[in-house]
Amino acid sequence: MGAAGLTIRDWDGYAARWRVMHGGSDPRRSAPLARAWMRVAYRCARPLVRLSVPASAFTAMWFLCSVAAPALLVFAAPVWALAAAGVVALAGFAETPDDAVGVVAGRITPLGTIWHSVVDRLSEASWLAALWRPGRPRV
Repeated sequence: MGAAGLTIRDWDGYAARWRVMHGGSDPRRSAPLARAWMRVAYRCARPLVRLSVPASAFTAMWFLCSVAAPALLVFAAPVWALAAAGVVALAGFAETPDDAVGVVAGRITPLGTIWHSVVDRLSEASWLAALWRPGRPRV
């Protein structure tokens, strides 16, 4: 481990560890937009790891934003629909450093992997509920 727990020191090391953790999917061979997004995630994760920000902080933010989306749609005003869309976008952005910080810091655990998958499914269910609410038939 290096300074402040930083274990991945370059893009190739990050991409290689990502590939192992994601079933052989190599971000170095991804489509240009996906590769650029992965590079941004890597670059953002490095200072977060130096500051000892845990990946679980992003998991929690991603989860809270996801469940906030359908909760905001309980209110009928259109501004709440925009707020719900905003928190869904924020949730999506919070998922990226969640993975990247764990990969860069070398702090991926079996429990963390399960928690990540659980939050994935709960987030998708929340987003489904958020989409259903404004689209349901009025009775």
